[in-house]
Amino acid sequence: MKLYVYFIVLTGLILLTVTGCCNIPYNIHPASTKNQSRCEAIMSNLAKNDPNSKLTWFDAKVIGVEGKGWTDTEGYYERVPAKAKGILTNAALNYGKHSSGLYVRFVTDSNTISARWKLRNKELSMFHMTAVGVSGLDLYVHDNNTWRLVGIGRPLQFPVNECVLAGDIIPGTYEYILYLPLYNTVEQLEIGVDPGSMFAKASKQTVKPIVFYGSSIVQGACASRPGMSHVAILGRRMNRPTINFALAGNALMEPEVADLLCELDPAVYVLDAVPNCHVGCLNANFEKFVVKIRSAHPDTPLIFFEEICYPNEFHTLQKPTQNDNITFLKLFKQLQDKGVKNIYYITSKDFIGTDGEAFVDLIHPTDLGFMRMADALEPVLKRAIKKE
Repeated sequence: MKLYVYFIVLTGLILLTVTGCCNIPYNIHPASTKNQSRCEAIMSNLAKNDPNSKLTWFDAKVIGVEGKGWTDTEGYYERVPAKAKGILTNAALNYGKHSSGLYVRFVTDSNTISARWKLRNKELSMFHMTAVGVSGLDLYVHDNNTWRLVGIGRPLQFPVNECVLAGDIIPGTYEYILYLPLYNTVEQLEIGVDPGSMFAKASKQTVKPIVFYGSSIVQGACASRPGMSHVAILGRRMNRPTINFALAGNALMEPEVADLLCELDPAVYVLDAVPNCHVGCLNANFEKFVVKIRSAHPDTPLIFFEEICYPNEFHTLQKPTQNDNITFLKLFKQLQDKGVKNIYYITSKDFIGTDGEAFVDLIHPTDLGFMRMADALEPVLKRAIKKE
């Protein structure tokens, strides 16, 4: 019996040594999980000494950023692969380098959680979008089987900011998500916790991701903070990884972009490019774009959105959105007639409503708009992924 116990313990130590870190279940007090002491020791070896701080700091790269479709990016906190430099336009490449949709998942029992991040771009905010949304952070905790906001990172200066995200936390071990800026690029990110606290990578999500492609709206304009984009909202609701491949103002459904998207292996593609790809663009690119993705992923669900009904069109003679959506629906039905299966279509009326209350600048949604978008998309996603 003693020999058997010794073998089990030795096997566990070997596994911990090989993996370098273990994943800790959240909401469990450290004393109740024997393996946590091993995780503490491993992670403490990777802590950064800062004589000017009372906290223990960890480079976020230690546990890894999530939400990336490609690992071979020029900057660690960028979304597009390095090879996209010869494929995308300069404008699309610039937006693709923003950290929108990236997040860090970790587990800690610290009473305080702080962040220190370095930004690439001086423009901390936009006229229609808050500095927290453009260049800041927000932190969610998983507690009582739901995700709750517990703190934000306010970008008050360029290039480096530091702030306490959460403090006076109820004792316990919790899982957190830290969302990165929507319209700026993070150059460096560190997470600070109390000395002696456990700090570890959250358990890996083993299901396939949801891949989003689209316009500035998909990138997150104009959510008040990163966790309020519909991409982030749905990731929490669905408990599933997400990849945001939005290229603000440059989602034109080019075949080269389809080739990049084909390299991914998602549970479902969510494609929302009509706000950038109007009638001429749709007629030229849409079918070719879909055929390319279908050839690489014959069974993966494809969800399409109409262009949002902008709130002022009821009062104007010209109806450009209506023309785009009429063309888009026609092309979608042509795909159905040609036998393309497992495709879904969401109308603008169902997507964000027609009362006009969900916009900040007649084009981009507010947090209310993103909640409505998530509400419209969630049942369709569940129906599509059910076939996975």
